Amino acid sequence: MSGREGNVAVTSDGKLSRMFLKSDSCGKHAWLAHVAAHEAGHATAALVLGFEFVEVQIPREHVARANLADAGIVVAGGVQMQGLPDTWVPGREEDALSYFAAGSRSELMLLGDNLASGLKGDLDQWLLGIGRPSGMPMEESRPVEKRAFQRVEALLVEHRPALRRIARGLYAPLLPGAKISALGPDEPLVLSYDELRRLFEGVSVV
Repeated sequence: MSGREGNVAVTSDGKLSRMFLKSDSCGKHAWLAHVAAHEAGHATAALVLGFEFVEVQIPREHVARANLADAGIVVAGGVQMQGLPDTWVPGREEDALSYFAAGSRSELMLLGDNLASGLKGDLDQWLLGIGRPSGMPMEESRPVEKRAFQRVEALLVEHRPALRRIARGLYAPLLPGAKISALGPDEPLVLSYDELRRLFEGVSVV
């Protein structure tokens, strides 16, 4: 998932403040709320579908802003898979499309809307994984996408409680009252595969 400018804070009552991407935002939710919901969708789908991954990582706001200044683009967060898409997508194309679609669908489910750039970036990664980086005709892609989107919709509805736990778990270290940890001010928010698996199963990791 990527965006063009990020700014997020946490209010004293524990809710994410309404500071968000200036050029790519729904205008109602904090940027971090969208990123956490998006990556929670990917992680949930990966766990259900059996895709192995290393961790989920979300950069701190000021680091994301610095990267924007240096490169003109921000990678808002991501599931670190074990290899590039062209190494794990082949042979599981529809599963992989469900995984990629789960990020934006999770935003819609948890927040009511999604940031369009996240879905586009995810679909581009799927096309890279199937060896079609230049795209594919609509008449060919539409039925595949329809099946995958219907599947991921059912998957996320079935696992909605886990989805919510994972999304909250991703930004929990920034909430008032969070346990003090060794997390430095420049370090990203990170949950390992094992921590995400425990959250999925209903076991707290914070």
